[in-house]
Amino acid sequence: MAWLWLSLIVLFALGLRLTPMFFERDMWYDEAFTGILLRSSWEQMNDFIFRDVHPPLYYWLLWSWTKLFDNDVVGLRSFSLFFGLLTIPSIFYIGKKMFNRRAGLMAALIYAVSPFAIIYDNEARMYSLFAFIFTWTAYFFYLALKTDTWKYWVGWGILGGLCFYTHYLSLFFFLTFFSATMIWKFINLPANAKKNSVQFLKMIFLAKKFWLGVSIIFVCFLSWLKPFLNHITRKGLGWVEVAQLDQLPATIQFFFLGHIPGKTMAAETLGFKTFHSETFNYDFGPFLGAGSLGILILIVIAIASAVLWKNNQKRLEIFVLAFLSLGTLILLIFFSWFGIKLFVARYFLPAAVLIFILLTGLITSFNKKTWPIIITLTIYCFALFLQKPIEYKSGWHQVLTKNQATINNAKIVIIDNPFDYASARYYLGQEKIKLYNQGNPTEDFSLWIIIDNDGKITDKSEISNLSSIATISGPDGKTCKWNDSLKEVGQFDQLKFCQEK
Repeated sequence: MAWLWLSLIVLFALGLRLTPMFFERDMWYDEAFTGILLRSSWEQMNDFIFRDVHPPLYYWLLWSWTKLFDNDVVGLRSFSLFFGLLTIPSIFYIGKKMFNRRAGLMAALIYAVSPFAIIYDNEARMYSLFAFIFTWTAYFFYLALKTDTWKYWVGWGILGGLCFYTHYLSLFFFLTFFSATMIWKFINLPANAKKNSVQFLKMIFLAKKFWLGVSIIFVCFLSWLKPFLNHITRKGLGWVEVAQLDQLPATIQFFFLGHIPGKTMAAETLGFKTFHSETFNYDFGPFLGAGSLGILILIVIAIASAVLWKNNQKRLEIFVLAFLSLGTLILLIFFSWFGIKLFVARYFLPAAVLIFILLTGLITSFNKKTWPIIITLTIYCFALFLQKPIEYKSGWHQVLTKNQATINNAKIVIIDNPFDYASARYYLGQEKIKLYNQGNPTEDFSLWIIIDNDGKITDKSEISNLSSIATISGPDGKTCKWNDSLKEVGQFDQLKFCQEK
């Protein structure tokens, strides 16, 4: 019966994800970057990867995927959708093994309907792959702590290495893995051994199975050391703000309700509004304001964890899930105070999965009756009901649909900002597009990888000498009529389109 419910949840999740937002939403800068890489040769793609700030596993796997399903919008995003859907039965299985069947089903359902999960299961980036691999990494770590057997420590090491090859945030998760191991071993030492520092150090440093798992992860790290050192020296995350502790409940709320566009923590995508409420404003609303739902969730986690811990129930499960999720978020807030600024909501889909399992596991373990589940899901559904549906208005989709003939006949298409230039390069190719960056025409784009300095126009007067052109101006552009021969023929969402008279 549980597998029937799980199948229905997966189908429901698929329906929530296969919407116009999946098929027609613009490829924003990061997704366009993915698409451009996957249209390159294997050698050129790896050259892009080596010069970028992300590890290669996602691109390597997606390269093979696109050979089967093409590298159009559907082909690229379907890879993330596939791993997002695989995460749902993974959550069910892990929730059932760590807590109970009801916890697994409830956590799987929350992931299926979570706007946060829907967004990143629909995006041509590595986040759903990262969440899938990390969910199993955390589970193997839990089994390794529980049984202390070779196979689980080796499995943890292999999966941890794959996590590193998927997203560098894994390095900070590894810090919490290491700390969790030390603390858990210390908690379970006999009272007399805790007072003996030599015995404690022996227990830590002679734990051969643990260090074998660490060694596997370290070998993966060494094999990618040179590109990694090149990546961390790049200044590609200067846009990330310093995080504060009050962002923790807001981030938890993001996991359940999605997040506000335009904030550094959010997946800031031009022309793409994520879930948010019109009735209750995030900043001032009485119910969903700021991180109020996140605060409620943290309170529930804290109280239920304390009660179960006191009753000696599910201690390891609570410790692992809370330490790896909330512990990592707090660690990244702390690091941001020292200039290591990585607190970006879209990086935390793995943490969201663990919190879904933790919350549902606590609720179903704290009380065996059905009413706590009904109350929890009712509050969550009420919060979701207040959300404004995602608006997928696609300026690029409309421009290409309604002006395809003009674009095909134009020798040159001029774009007025680097973000839309990246999208244009994906949709139109690099041969016929030029960049005139209205905000700063001489800006250096050598660190942007897919923005070609050779293809930019630095002086607006150069446009007057061009013929057979079309121009596209983004949301910050006042006009796209940059010479007397051009006329504006329409505005499509945030994009203005001009062609020759």
